[in-house]
Amino acid sequence: MLLLLSGPVMAAEGVLEILAAGDVLLGGRMLEAPQAGELFGPLTRRRLEQADIFLWNCEIAGLSSVSKQNTFVFHADGLLFPQMAFANGAACTANNHVFDGLEEGAANLMAVLEGARIRHNGLHDRGTFAPLSLLPQREPPVYLLTGSPMSQIGSGPRIVTLSYPQLLEAVRTLRAREPEACIILYSHDGNEGFSEASDRQRLWADWFAAAGADIILFAH
Repeated sequence: MLLLLSGPVMAAEGVLEILAAGDVLLGGRMLEAPQAGELFGPLTRRRLEQADIFLWNCEIAGLSSVSKQNTFVFHADGLLFPQMAFANGAACTANNHVFDGLEEGAANLMAVLEGARIRHNGLHDRGTFAPLSLLPQREPPVYLLTGSPMSQIGSGPRIVTLSYPQLLEAVRTLRAREPEACIILYSHDGNEGFSEASDRQRLWADWFAAAGADIILFAH
């Protein structure tokens, strides 16, 4: 997880606390149901629940008829997803593994998330992308926008994610429409195994900031 841009995030009630996790693989490479287990101890869960916002990158696809056993293909059946259903939470679903089961797997992932009552942003029906309102009752409003340079791989004719140019335009549109809003941008991008920002991350972070993003998070 890499935070490239951060400043005091002010709202009418004070400063917002945002906690974020990087890549989450619920079930990992298993095509069969993983063993039930506790993802969080009580103290960890209580700490996550205390934050205003908890974000995590759901780097996985739902099971599908085209699912195959492969070291670099991630699927899960949803058994562990209810444990990620935080009232203050949201899953980010624009990444290079979200279409491992092609469009069928992406649709199944959305169904799993909705069944577990987990809000998410990234996957959407083509032409219907909208920023996710994270704190509907708070002023100024707080929105999440998610995209990735790799997330279109395997996308279908209906279910898609935003590329970087599309995400940049979405930030500009939202900022023009709601000048006072707090805009959080979360992207799956970077060099595996390196904690420092890549040249591409720094370049796009500058563009996203110029377009009006307040907080820019990268998971890699």
